[in-house]
Amino acid sequence: MKNLKMQLALLLLSALGLSTGAYGQVTLPNHVHEKVANGSAILMSPYNPTQKLRLALALQPPHMAEEEEFLAELETKGSPNFHKFLTPEEWNARFAPAAEDEQKVVDWATSQGLTVTNRFANRLLVDAEAPVAVIEKVFGVAINNYQVGNEVDFSNDRDPVLPSDLGGIVYSVVGLNSIDRLHGGMPEARKAKGADYVAGPVYGQGIASHGDGDPTKSSAAVYAARAAGLPSPRPGFTNGYADPGDIFTSEAYNWDGLERFSHCCNVHNDSGGSPAVSSIALATYAGLTAAM
Repeated sequence: MKNLKMQLALLLLSALGLSTGAYGQVTLPNHVHEKVANGSAILMSPYNPTQKLRLALALQPPHMAEEEEFLAELETKGSPNFHKFLTPEEWNARFAPAAEDEQKVVDWATSQGLTVTNRFANRLLVDAEAPVAVIEKVFGVAINNYQVGNEVDFSNDRDPVLPSDLGGIVYSVVGLNSIDRLHGGMPEARKAKGADYVAGPVYGQGIASHGDGDPTKSSAAVYAARAAGLPSPRPGFTNGYADPGDIFTSEAYNWDGLERFSHCCNVHNDSGGSPAVSSIALATYAGLTAAM
């Protein structure tokens, strides 16, 4: 009976795309960057073992097929769920990982010397940080410096391993390389490379402000000026990175996607759409000057 249970467990791990390594461990596949795997990233040296890095342990959504079906119905006119948005609490009750699974990840990470820096209400991520030497030991990887084009980035050299009881819970470890990273939508922001680690909180609660817009400086006015070859009526002051007005253009986010869900542009608070008041989050490498 014990052998049968072990065989069933191995079959389950295989179905999840996980492979078994040493006894009691599973390997998370596809975690080595393709440039490291194919040799185009040139190995230079081991990474500083005392340097801290931030990681995110991503938990498997337990009802992905149902979740995708619900999202499709939200935007399909005639569907009984068209624009029937859920509250965060309702969403978590239907689609979030179990609280005990998230707690298991937190307990394991803490026991291995990782510092948990943030947890989320939807239980999809557990943020953690640790010195590189600890990360290498925990996940069974080596982290090295690689020459990637004209940059030097860090990356793990092999796929990470986890205890088998986390194999069906954690499906990804984000942050093991700096080759894959967030690139800003603005021309200069696309060139920017942030520090590998910045001390401080993972995220901060921003200030709240509001005001009436100036139609002469709207996105439509900006586009019209560009088409006519005239200077923009909304001058920039961040040297091409991301001026506040840029968040109202498709360069900042998927405008069509938001509009399809009525998550933007509902300034008249029409029924069936999102509230007229919306929140915007800005992701930065470090601090944000609110005075901008």
